Amino acid sequence: ALEGQDREQQEVVPAASKLDLAQAREWLSTNLKFAMVDGLDSQASGSLSGAATYRTGAVGPNGDKLSVGCLVRLEASDGNAYRIRVRAVHRDVSVATKNCLKMLLQG
Repeated sequence: ALEGQDREQQEVVPAASKLDLAQAREWLSTNLKFAMVDGLDSQASGSLSGAATYRTGAVGPNGDKLSVGCLVRLEASDGNAYRIRVRAVHRDVSVATKNCLKMLLQG
């Protein structure tokens, strides 16, 4: 369900300072409500991965609110830049999530 055109958004962005993995983990889990995927990324790799399901206000045909699955990976480069990768079932969710992460990283 996460395969297909325009479902993945990726951008390399400059950052105000070197990636603080503990701070980035806090932003992802507290601010954006992502569950961190432990065991996928090593501390030395300078990357984090997370997964979330967003419940929207839109109502589906069965009367339930729509849920949108989303995966995120944040990778630090040797310089002060980050690669943000977001994949979601709906393009709008992946774009919005990427933009939120970009704002957090650029302070």
